[in-house]
Amino acid sequence: MTATIDASVVVKWFKENEEFSQESLELLRRIRDFEIKGVMNEWVILEVIRALTKCKYERSKIHEIQHIIESMFDIGALRKITVSEVLPQAAGIASELGLYAADSVHLATAIVSHSDTLWTEDSHLLSMKAKNFCRKFGIKLKSLDQISTPKS
Repeated sequence: MTATIDASVVVKWFKENEEFSQESLELLRRIRDFEIKGVMNEWVILEVIRALTKCKYERSKIHEIQHIIESMFDIGALRKITVSEVLPQAAGIASELGLYAADSVHLATAIVSHSDTLWTEDSHLLSMKAKNFCRKFGIKLKSLDQISTPKS
């Protein structure tokens, strides 16, 4: 299974007391254990930094989180897609679906990487219009409430 992960999910890996944080951490475990082939575009790092900065995280902690994500790219737990690889597809998606640039890039990342799933907590991406669009590419848009966590 190949899964594209958007920033709304990645933030939950690091931000405490978030809804579906346990589910996001289960997804992270599956990626780290190479049970799922994780894919992200390079913009995710910027989105995570912005979200954590907005929540007043310490700069040193944000730098550490950036390093963790980059390390996951380096070891191959996550495949990094550059924005330039998906820009033409993302432009068409932005136009057709009326999505924001970052959301269009995440969706284009899923298409270009031949992902089975795009994990997101973004309501724009979870819209019926986006779900119908994704069906053409064999991609399921899923929110974290659809992941099962192991029982303690």
